[in-house]
Amino acid sequence: MSYKYSLQSRLLSYTDVLGHTQTYTYKLEDAGRMSRTALGEIVSDFEYNSLGLIKNINTVDGSSKQSVSVALEYDVYGREILRTFDLSGVEQTLQQEYDEVDNLTSRVLSEGAQIIRDERYSYDARGRLEVYECTGSQPPIDPFGKPINTQIFIFDELDNITEVTTLYADGGTHNAVYQFTSLDPVQLTSFSYSVDGGERTIVELVYDENGNLVEDEAGRLMAYDELNRLRSVSTSAS
Repeated sequence: MSYKYSLQSRLLSYTDVLGHTQTYTYKLEDAGRMSRTALGEIVSDFEYNSLGLIKNINTVDGSSKQSVSVALEYDVYGREILRTFDLSGVEQTLQQEYDEVDNLTSRVLSEGAQIIRDERYSYDARGRLEVYECTGSQPPIDPFGKPINTQIFIFDELDNITEVTTLYADGGTHNAVYQFTSLDPVQLTSFSYSVDGGERTIVELVYDENGNLVEDEAGRLMAYDELNRLRSVSTSAS
């Protein structure tokens, strides 16, 4: 990977490990804000409102001739409340609502009269997400490939997530419980999970004396150098 910067420390280009380079262009007459990014034949142009917030993003793929235009609207507090997508002639909208302390409480993605995804968020007195609920034709999918209807989160006094219960659209459930060490009360040492109230599967995590994770939940082995920097990841022989 490599980066190039201007004399004013603005990022001009980034090249990833595959050799793909993304370039960045700025307008000095517009307070030096970024006006364009380009990756191959994919080009995105940015426009801003009088407060310096992004107003429009127009993206064009020169090879396929497909385009995506995004228009953003904000409330008087500068919070995004509406995002309108024009997907080569197909329009979708994303509406967002907030509570009095700026927590996101509602997000609705729709296409015309069809609700694609209606998400609701509830928080505790400390601003931690307690309940997530979703309806619509395209709910989020969990790692097991099942559509999520509701998730309930429980935290400890140190803000560790100690339990997550997921309710699926088909009536099934998934429950995960997380354990932390007394020596380092924010270091996850193990977790267990069950599906539809069945037998629990327990997964242990292994750390070295410096607190580096050396074996993860998939059995992968991590090695570190003398400065505790990750050096390698390998698959366990067992």
